[in-house]
Amino acid sequence: MLIPAGDPGKAYGEAAQKALPELQVVRVPGQADLMFCREQGPLSFDDLERVLKPCRAAYEATAAFPQVSPHARFDILDWMPLAP
Repeated sequence: MLIPAGDPGKAYGEAAQKALPELQVVRVPGQADLMFCREQGPLSFDDLERVLKPCRAAYEATAAFPQVSPHARFDILDWMPLAP
């Protein structure tokens, strides 16, 4: 799991490793999100649910508001097309 390098990321990484001792946690400077690399090990749905459960309330609080939705970048208003 890639985690932000700050203190909150460190605390979350430590809690995740307590829940899943086989989980490899990598602190990444500049990382703002959590990223799970399933190919590094067999993370089951139950494993992910156990690790992500503490985040559920924060997710539900932001998912309905486009300006802060965890699903996309709404802060960029002027998108450039990939193909001309």
